[in-house]
Amino acid sequence: IDEYKDVYETIMLMNELRRILEEKRRVDGYIDLDIKESEIEINGDDINVSVHQSNYATRLIEQFMISANEEVASFLCYGNMPCVYRVHEKPTPEKTEQLKSSLKAMGVNVNWRKDSVYPSDLQKLLADCENTRLFPVVNRTVLKSLQKAKYSALNLGHFGLASKCYCHFTSPIRRYPDLVVHRILKKALKGDIVPLFDLYEDFCNVAAESSSKKERVADELERSVDDLYKTQYMSERIGEVYDGVISSVLASGFFVELENTCEGFVPIELLPHGEYTFDKENMCLSTYRRTYRLGDKVKICVAAADIATRRVDFLLASSVKNDGKRNKKVR
Repeated sequence: IDEYKDVYETIMLMNELRRILEEKRRVDGYIDLDIKESEIEINGDDINVSVHQSNYATRLIEQFMISANEEVASFLCYGNMPCVYRVHEKPTPEKTEQLKSSLKAMGVNVNWRKDSVYPSDLQKLLADCENTRLFPVVNRTVLKSLQKAKYSALNLGHFGLASKCYCHFTSPIRRYPDLVVHRILKKALKGDIVPLFDLYEDFCNVAAESSSKKERVADELERSVDDLYKTQYMSERIGEVYDGVISSVLASGFFVELENTCEGFVPIELLPHGEYTFDKENMCLSTYRRTYRLGDKVKICVAAADIATRRVDFLLASSVKNDGKRNKKVR
């Protein structure tokens, strides 16, 4: 503390404000998804995959950035000025119905109308499941049901943040929409209203559409690179045993997510012998003797990893004979 005594009191006040902001957003219905982000470390030929850990500092920065983004978006919106908004529309009725079906398959019943789900509904759902074994899968299922955030010249609000006005403003050196908003805001504060509309009224549509497309391309590329490194990481762990959770069920098998965010597929042909039936409504594969459901905890053994296709195959650890080779260690 002595080393930072000149800023200590300020930081403590900022952290208190962070707590106030978090509580306000919680009351407003903010959806606090527990999104696992991979942290991939490369040291020469060694690759390590773990879950990125946030702390009070990152939460403080996050809350202040959200507040700044909301204030700027509100200023431009209620001033009837052009803006590139960051918008997040509510889930479609079809996605809401799919979410309800998936939750029902896990034994979680909700009584939402498919056309009137609110952020607070999803917030309550996550809070109710927080300390249960289903939380990671429910969290992930909710995330999949949400529409993707995008940029727009129209203010459509931000469903996930329960915010009426939102934009990206705080990172102009790394995101183009933020730079556009900075330029608009500078002209607005100087009173250059006529040049502002001449330059940006139509341009905001072009900038929003282009930025949304480029963001999707960047996200796909980032996921592909992450999957490549994760596959390479798992390729060096063939035969090792891990605990995981069934994250998705198909007629051809099911996916299992490990604690470090790596994921692999258990093909139906590698399951214990039996005539399996796929129940799409209840998200499970079953025989008369056994059932594998969404959210079930399983112990798997890494069977194969194909770097070219970025595919990892698992098989259930109970199917592996204890020959001293395939069951090297448990992590």
